[in-house]
Amino acid sequence: MHVLLIEDDADVATRYADALGRAGFTISMAGSGADAFKVLERQAVDAIVCDFTLPGEDGSTFFERLAQRSPELAERVLFVTGWSKDSKTSSLLELTGRPVLTKPVDLEDLTIAVRRIVGA
Repeated sequence: MHVLLIEDDADVATRYADALGRAGFTISMAGSGADAFKVLERQAVDAIVCDFTLPGEDGSTFFERLAQRSPELAERVLFVTGWSKDSKTSSLLELTGRPVLTKPVDLEDLTIAVRRIVGA
């Protein structure tokens, strides 16, 4: 199973990638929504783990664009955020209908959530 990890903090991305890799997932990484779409042009993925606060566009904007291009893949997005208590962020996340983990993310919870998304 292939997971696209969208995270602009390199240390956080490495921790997530290491944990998911140990769980048997293949990982592609992107630091922004624009970079993520470049990855998706050349690589099929089974799930996306997306930080909500990204450079250039937030996770909500990325999700809207993804839902227009690939509605079935949009159903396999997991958001992570450090801003879940912010009312605007919370409202936007709720609108997506996708699961959310709050930073700092427990790596076991991350793995479990990704497994649920891919049905493994």
